[in-house]
Amino acid sequence: MTGILFLTTALSLNAVKDGVAKILGANYSPLMLVWIHLVFASLVLVPIVWKKYGKTMVIPRPLGPQTLRCALFILGIGQFYWSLNYIPLADTTAMVFIAPFVVTALSPLLLREKLGLHRTMAVIVGFIGMLVILRPDLGGERIGYVIGLGAGCSLGLFYIANRKLAAAQPQLAAVTYTAMIGVLLLLPTVPFTWAAPQMDDVGLLSAFLVLATVG
Repeated sequence: MTGILFLTTALSLNAVKDGVAKILGANYSPLMLVWIHLVFASLVLVPIVWKKYGKTMVIPRPLGPQTLRCALFILGIGQFYWSLNYIPLADTTAMVFIAPFVVTALSPLLLREKLGLHRTMAVIVGFIGMLVILRPDLGGERIGYVIGLGAGCSLGLFYIANRKLAAAQPQLAAVTYTAMIGVLLLLPTVPFTWAAPQMDDVGLLSAFLVLATVG
């Protein structure tokens, strides 16, 4: 029951965050939004992990797989925000929900997990239910759907990477590693994507950062 409550809360917070991101997308690039999100998350999470698990746990291990997982996260979230510039939020969300299909299809190959009819049907029924709820009208620009589909595939691979690395560290540390490594990976792009925050956007940017980190 606790897990379901956390999941429901996370999905709700992220849904609001995505709406805020669509508004901010008019003035700020997707990579800038991802970068400031990861900077804020690092500042919040690193002290928590340090205190809870000790300073050695702050160092990402194994570095290569952790970096790959972070790159998939950046690619997925960046494409998600990018697609919001072309298509409605409901349509982007529908495209991203291809991620469970990616996980289900690749689990036997990458995770050595049996697929099973029940698991497959659950994913299909869940996807259909999502479409019924969101009712995407597919009225945006075609490029937006291609980008959104790419976001879903990238996030599906990110979820698989999470599963593969689940035993390497506590989940809180895994989230922290993603934020830390992401800040460094995106640092070279900052001079090209940075836009000075406008005073009118401070409230929205603050809400975006808090929702993204907590969600």
